[in-house]
Amino acid sequence: MPTRPDKYPEWASDETNNTEPNQSKKEEGWENGENPVASSYFNWYQNLAYDWVQFLDEQRAGLMAGHIAAMPDNDHSGSVPEDLNSVAFGKSDTNNYLWAACGASDGSHARILYSKNPTNGWTDWPSNNFGNAPANGIACVNPVFDGFVVVGNGGRIATLGSRYDPLTYTNRTSGTSEHLKAVACNGTRILAVGDNGQFVHSTNGTSWTAVSVTSTNWKAVAWVPWANRWLVVGDDGVDGIAISLTSDLSSSTQSTIDADLGYHKIAVGPSRVVVGSNAAGAQAKYSDASSMNSWTAITTTGFTGTDLRLDSMTYAKGLFLGAWTTGEVRELWYSADGATWKATIVPSGHATRDLNALVWDENSREIPQMLAGVGDAGLTVFVPLPSL
Repeated sequence: MPTRPDKYPEWASDETNNTEPNQSKKEEGWENGENPVASSYFNWYQNLAYDWVQFLDEQRAGLMAGHIAAMPDNDHSGSVPEDLNSVAFGKSDTNNYLWAACGASDGSHARILYSKNPTNGWTDWPSNNFGNAPANGIACVNPVFDGFVVVGNGGRIATLGSRYDPLTYTNRTSGTSEHLKAVACNGTRILAVGDNGQFVHSTNGTSWTAVSVTSTNWKAVAWVPWANRWLVVGDDGVDGIAISLTSDLSSSTQSTIDADLGYHKIAVGPSRVVVGSNAAGAQAKYSDASSMNSWTAITTTGFTGTDLRLDSMTYAKGLFLGAWTTGEVRELWYSADGATWKATIVPSGHATRDLNALVWDENSREIPQMLAGVGDAGLTVFVPLPSL
């Protein structure tokens, strides 16, 4: 089956030279010797096709979001009472694919877990010696290192897995005591970010270099392939800040996303990146600038509030997704293009605890591919993604 294209067939979208033909012309079509390309009718026809593709893609997005929202939660609070902060999928050695998650017990003691199918529950990572500090972020870092990296408070960092043992655990020296909040990999380098401008990076997973970049408290990091740059977001105590950096971290561009709001989540699409926040009054924003230094507020349909707050975000199979829990209601937000968002309410009866992280098994050979989310008090969502 062909894969979903990364772009719409956009044509004549400014509609300045589009002329709809009359019914007679539509019925007779092009005449012999007529040049379709020189006609504004051609622009009208191509633009109509573009509009239909967008419309059908939005319907597909709605069907997928409704499917995800209707799937049951897997409440593992009995065996995992801890708040889970991050989840990842990937190889933990040369052959074994695993889901891995991390969090904290009572806000202090790290919990690091693995599973081949989170529906059936989580198992503690053997020999976990992360210490009495929350584990905040986890990522699969193949092929830089065969396995995962987990980061947390006090500069703690550990590698999980190895070439020959999928469940090896090894503490590493980060070179900092700052709290590390998130980690990502671009295929040649691993980058972890944290408080007070702290970056920690490695090209092999075993030795790490700590550098300070501004005084911003960094909350999230992602590699953005279409820009060939890192994107890191956070706050400087007042404003929401973004910084984009070249692969080797040698050059950077910093920008303000929004005044008075910190940002803590990133979703990377094929040609656009969206950042989100769960702060009161927050508004998700997107950028498609090559340096990711200009930001535009998303628009919402079917939503009467003044903000769009998100606890978690991801991009999965042509769909931007975000989750927000307020009171007794969990909202699943979705968008086909990252600019215009709609919401579907998760049916009553689902756990209304915060869903802190979302990820899909993008590189899995399994059919169907799966979307996983983790949250407070062991909340786990594990959903098969339909082939739409």
